[in-house]
Amino acid sequence: MEISKRILHDRFNPVFLFFAILLAAVIPCSALELSETDNGGNFTIKQDEELAIRLPGNPTTGYMWETMTNEPLLEQKGETIFVSDAYRTGAGGQIKFRFVPRGTGSTRLKLGYRRPWEKETPPARIFEIAVTVTPDKNPPVSGSGHAP
Repeated sequence: MEISKRILHDRFNPVFLFFAILLAAVIPCSALELSETDNGGNFTIKQDEELAIRLPGNPTTGYMWETMTNEPLLEQKGETIFVSDAYRTGAGGQIKFRFVPRGTGSTRLKLGYRRPWEKETPPARIFEIAVTVTPDKNPPVSGSGHAP
């Protein structure tokens, strides 16, 4: 029985891989994904795109990345997510943020790596970027549809 499962898995694995690659090529990516190497950069996103940021961290040390700016142009979408790099207690990993634009314009997004209860202590690390939000790729059509 184990051999037939393996044969089945090996036979369909390339087919699955083909369709996964095909879908990745056809479906447009609607998020700009950034990491620690993008710190200090300038980025432009469309109003209908998300901004995803992934930073290294380890919440078991008490440190956590948190938003340090209160800018209405970018709103955090959902909760901050921690993804462990290993299946060990206390292992570090990646902390993921998602932001969505609430208009067009330019802003600075600043995240600090700190212990939340140490408000007077400067963050151990800072991630800061400049973001420009431009109008949607395909803005909705308004008006009657007749030329003036």
